[in-house]
Amino acid sequence: MFYEKWFGAGIGFMVTGSPAGALMGYGAGKLLEQNDAQSKSTLSTSDFEVNVLLLAAEVIRAEKGVTFKELDFIRNFWKTQFGEENLDEKTNILHHFLQKKYDAKKACIDLHRVCTTNTIHQIMHFLFDLAECDKSVSEKERKCIFVLGCWMNVNDVTFLKIEADRLKSDTSHYTVLGVKETDTIEMIRTHYRKLILQFHPDKNQHLTEAERKKLEAKVLQIREAYEKIKKEKH
Repeated sequence: MFYEKWFGAGIGFMVTGSPAGALMGYGAGKLLEQNDAQSKSTLSTSDFEVNVLLLAAEVIRAEKGVTFKELDFIRNFWKTQFGEENLDEKTNILHHFLQKKYDAKKACIDLHRVCTTNTIHQIMHFLFDLAECDKSVSEKERKCIFVLGCWMNVNDVTFLKIEADRLKSDTSHYTVLGVKETDTIEMIRTHYRKLILQFHPDKNQHLTEAERKKLEAKVLQIREAYEKIKKEKH
């Protein structure tokens, strides 16, 4: 699943007010909460990111307990999209949301107000990927994502279509890597590493910036396909 488009569309804007009337700001390692009437962001995390992290916390909280795979998924996701800069801050915000519940409905309304339909759909895919990172999506997680989607104006028909599209894409992971379902994980891993070396932008310095961006997307697709297959095989 590609997220560059929705993060590219979302990272630049600021949402008026923050989740549940709280301003998530970090100064000298302290969380500051301020009035909902104020419109600000964290020191280096946009309100868009704060709202998405809040939704992620809601999905994680849908089932009792937090798994390391869920935390690693979100951390690696943010690292892949934005690099390691301010990664600890975003991790702290997520942990805060896991410890203290805020108004997820307001966060969804804020996102719906400023995001394109495509961005909202990408957020839905992100939430599904999060729910699926440690095991199959449970009914509680599915219900949570459905409710969050409703608050972002995603109707039941669109929700079911997103689910159906995900099922279709799951069958294509082997195609992305050019391997067979009957291949062993060792064979698939070897082919995966060859593809990463072949398409990695650092190995193609002669290409234009636009072409290198396409390769970055290709590498991300290959990595996600491999992770899906590895999860199936184990």
